Amino acid sequence: MRLKSSLVRYFDHYEKESFKAMQQRAKEKKFPFVYLADEGQKVTPKYGAVRTPHVFLLDKEKRVQYIGTFDDNAKSPENVKVHYIENAIEALENKEKPNPNFTKAIGCPVKRIQ
Repeated sequence: MRLKSSLVRYFDHYEKESFKAMQQRAKEKKFPFVYLADEGQKVTPKYGAVRTPHVFLLDKEKRVQYIGTFDDNAKSPENVKVHYIENAIEALENKEKPNPNFTKAIGCPVKRIQ
């Protein structure tokens, strides 16, 4: 029974990370961005994503202007002091370069399909 219990938890966890589940969460949280379903893993290696989430902010010409994490506190939204992605977007809207333009992505490693 122990193995069966572990399998149920694993599949339950995987189901929570499905593209459908992410779309539902984005809708509920009113996220103002889109998710990329990188089936076949063709895009991920081109940008160098190593964590999930790993933010890549592109300008109007589709050039990467910011890479990293959303903010300075991935574990506690109420204790965020620096909103990196919001600041980067604001900088681009003001025709400035984001500063910083790179932060360390924090999250689970991206699993490559062999």
